[in-house]
Amino acid sequence: MVSSTRSPVKSRLFWICALITIASALTSAGFSLAALSSLGDAHTNALYAVSRSLSLAFGSLLVVFLHSRIGLMAVAFLMVLVQAGDAVIGALINDPMKTYGPAFLAVVTGVVLFLLFRETSQLTSSKL
Repeated sequence: MVSSTRSPVKSRLFWICALITIASALTSAGFSLAALSSLGDAHTNALYAVSRSLSLAFGSLLVVFLHSRIGLMAVAFLMVLVQAGDAVIGALINDPMKTYGPAFLAVVTGVVLFLLFRETSQLTSSKL
């Protein structure tokens, strides 16, 4: 956890990244849960997707609860990968909504992650 001397702007950046990461993880979990209505092998695949997406959602909530910048950055990075992968799949199936939505989330999460990483690096180097 960062010391109590952190500025409100730095604290806000943590919370912005947290909200975006949690929203991204919950969106992914929601789509996985919706896929459970499928039948046959698709249902089995949906169960695996739910397991993974709920784990990421729980992890995102946990690192925010613990106020862990490093943990949040790790989960945010994973969500960038998940959403970028979803955007690629959306493009492959020619579905604009399944392409642009995840791509937007991946880019926004990536930008905020970069800013949080840069801020954390500056805080770490100023302590040396």
